[in-house]
Amino acid sequence: MGRGNKRGRGSGGFRGKGRGGGGGGRGGRGGEDNRATLKRELPNSFRFAGSKGHALAVQKLLKTRYIPEISKISHYDGTPVEPPQAVPWYPDELAWWNTTPKNVIRRFPPFAAFQKFLVSETSVGNISRQEVVSIIPPLVMDLQPRMTVLDMCAAPGSKAAQLFEMVHNGEEARVRESLKAHAKQDGRYASPEINSEEGADMEIDTSDNGRGTGLLIANDSDYKRSHMLIHQLKRLSSPNLIVTNHDATMYPSIKLPSTPENPAHNRCLKFDRILADVPCSGDGTTRKNANLWKERSSYRHRERMFMRCL
Repeated sequence: MGRGNKRGRGSGGFRGKGRGGGGGGRGGRGGEDNRATLKRELPNSFRFAGSKGHALAVQKLLKTRYIPEISKISHYDGTPVEPPQAVPWYPDELAWWNTTPKNVIRRFPPFAAFQKFLVSETSVGNISRQEVVSIIPPLVMDLQPRMTVLDMCAAPGSKAAQLFEMVHNGEEARVRESLKAHAKQDGRYASPEINSEEGADMEIDTSDNGRGTGLLIANDSDYKRSHMLIHQLKRLSSPNLIVTNHDATMYPSIKLPSTPENPAHNRCLKFDRILADVPCSGDGTTRKNANLWKERSSYRHRERMFMRCL
């Protein structure tokens, strides 16, 4: 549980992984409500990953094949079983959650087919099994394709993959437009199937024939988790990625080559955005692992990491 129940420190803007809300005042009703919330079962949530065009194709499969079958299910009293729903605030309905209890899911074959779909698509990287609260931080960073971003505590990689997709946002449409332009210069016509992605900004990152020029550096202090991070992100097949294994509280400056105009000047890489979703007391994770109720983690490590971001 958060320290807010004893010291009034449950609120704050710098929040860690698995954190499911602040503590509530000095004991009393606030603390009881907080504990009751943490004991509720987490919804099964997931996000369609990869390029936008491919993610929408997999999403269409869910909508047309699995949702209609699940919608036909009803309880013994005749009330319908709630099918998986799109997270209302996530763009293009690419994030979904399922609040149906597990004991109901196990009884009906359409849910079994849906679970197999989730497992198979997750294994090839088309779906990211990600808690809804974990989806929020990248959305509020206003990350643009040409930017350089650092994820300081990236493992296991769900948010890093989300950032990576933002770095490549609209790339397919820009590359297609570039192919059309080159074909026109050569006196050829591009395939009529090559159309611009709806809503893509065609001018935001055009310096490399439409290919993304942004960069994601994904870091984790744990060596084994860094390898897991590589396994997760390599499925996105992009050269715009660097994975590092370093203590984020002492993350080093990255030196860049000097320019011919000023060879004596030392240059270091500057980040447009930094995400520091740091390890915490695991308040939200207690909804999955009750043993964490007995554990605590120090706030000092998080404060040091925050100061390094600045």
